[in-house]
Amino acid sequence: MQHVVFNAASHYELQEQLKTFLQTRPDLYQQYALAQCYTTEQSADVLEKFIFQLHHELPKLTLVGGNAMGIVCDTQFLHQSCVLSLMFFEHSQVDVQYYSNLDKSEKQLTDQLAQHLLATQRSTNKPLKGVLLLSTAFNVRISVVLQTLTTAISNVPVFGGIVGNYEEHQASYLFFNDELKQAGIIAVGLYGQDLRVETKPYLGWQPFGEVMTVTSAHGNRVATINHQPAFQIYHYFTGIERENFFDNAVEFPFVLHKGEQYIARVPQSVDGDELLFLAEMEVGDEIQFSYGDVSTILSHRVYARHQLAQFQPEAILVYSCCSRLHLLQEDASSDSRLQIEDRAVAGFFTLGEIDTASSPTKVLNASVVIVALSEQPIDENLRRAALPIDTLQPSRHLKRLKRLMRFVSRTTEKLYQANKELQRLAQIDALTGLNNRRVIEERIPFYIELCQQQQCTLSLVLFDIDHFKQINDKYGHVIGDEVLKRLAEIVANQLDADVLLARYGGEEFVLLLPNRDVTAATKIAERLRKTIAEESATEQLPSITCSFGVAHYAKTMMHTSQDLIDAADKALYKAKEQGRNKVVVA
Repeated sequence: MQHVVFNAASHYELQEQLKTFLQTRPDLYQQYALAQCYTTEQSADVLEKFIFQLHHELPKLTLVGGNAMGIVCDTQFLHQSCVLSLMFFEHSQVDVQYYSNLDKSEKQLTDQLAQHLLATQRSTNKPLKGVLLLSTAFNVRISVVLQTLTTAISNVPVFGGIVGNYEEHQASYLFFNDELKQAGIIAVGLYGQDLRVETKPYLGWQPFGEVMTVTSAHGNRVATINHQPAFQIYHYFTGIERENFFDNAVEFPFVLHKGEQYIARVPQSVDGDELLFLAEMEVGDEIQFSYGDVSTILSHRVYARHQLAQFQPEAILVYSCCSRLHLLQEDASSDSRLQIEDRAVAGFFTLGEIDTASSPTKVLNASVVIVALSEQPIDENLRRAALPIDTLQPSRHLKRLKRLMRFVSRTTEKLYQANKELQRLAQIDALTGLNNRRVIEERIPFYIELCQQQQCTLSLVLFDIDHFKQINDKYGHVIGDEVLKRLAEIVANQLDADVLLARYGGEEFVLLLPNRDVTAATKIAERLRKTIAEESATEQLPSITCSFGVAHYAKTMMHTSQDLIDAADKALYKAKEQGRNKVVVA
């Protein structure tokens, strides 16, 4: 494999470089090749002329690419520049397809793409080793594409990015041969027995502050966070106004907590009090604000170069988020350029990165995805050789930013820990150690919102101790408190981790049961009723019983959290009327 990269400050200059190269390569069309071109030009008229002329120079090669916020190459051309990557394969094969989502859904077009990729694998008798995926922004549900594609080809890495420039009227164009496409995806299948493809994503944005929850969202629109208007939350913490929103917000994305992985989400614009994102957000997503940690970014750069040296690539492609361009400014080039000996690097600054090896169904933001390719086997002697030394020195701007981020990180960490402890104390019932009434009243609206948007169930159980006043009168309040603590311990030990138990007040307790219908909730309440009656008595404490009221959320009958609580309370009252130590369903 040979990787040739041209970069220039103008389209004319790039075409002149290409013409000179073609004169020296009469064997150009004897190999399979892939041409990628990315440019910071945003005018549709200019781009149409440019790619027509470029494809005229490369008539037998399939040309793919698009417009971008900036380009990645071996020089400092980041603005008003273009890059052309030519990858010549010795034994491997490429197959390029364009699919429009104007006449079919993302699910339909991706099913068609997956079938084509697998069919080509059979017809060529060469294994599919990777898929380069490019997409327009704003009009393609790329998460649907990724979910469908990774289901069909789960063991094949899919990588690439979302093209476009948000600053220029949301211009987003794909290049497909000599055509300019304004909606859809381009997929490049890479086939070859000897072909090696490996992707590595790096984030570098560190979460800070409290963990918040998306409480209302529709596709890529987030309406509320912690039940507060999303823009108001964002503005309160960052001070970013509606005017020139994306230009400022790009440096302060949210991060999603996905297990041990963080996925950044950059808000692109504001509509009323809703935040719009380039990728979908879901109700229940846990998010934090984040900042670009320069120390982490620099350490990732060193690690990435070591990883590449071990892989021994013949070609390197880079897809880096435009937020890194905003944050690092003149240092963004060195963040994305990872010279390994004489290996050329090419790519662009994206509006979203794709790497299914790390995130099978989610678009990445604020990341840099590095793709290494080779048709040669790894040379173990070279692999054991000394690792490359990172000789790039950060600029004065980056050093200053690094110190500032360290100060912010240390200060925020202390404030966060103090706030976390205060929040914990505010949510805990001092006597029983359970959640208090405030927690329940904050959580119920969230689960109701979830039920309204998705096919899920929600039940609530209110219960209290029968004749608790008599226990206080007979044994005293100290024993009464011990009875409450004993009850809390018995019930807590019987519940699954996702069930929320709280002391609602006095001798009254509440269970919030997500994803349980009325039948399941009633069984849980009946089991608790029997266990309490059998195990509550000790040598020091009297035996007690409890009465239970069970309610199930119904969209047509209940509109607020108070409706659900009232229904359970009425059922509890009926249990008392029927003689206590009973479970009654609303």
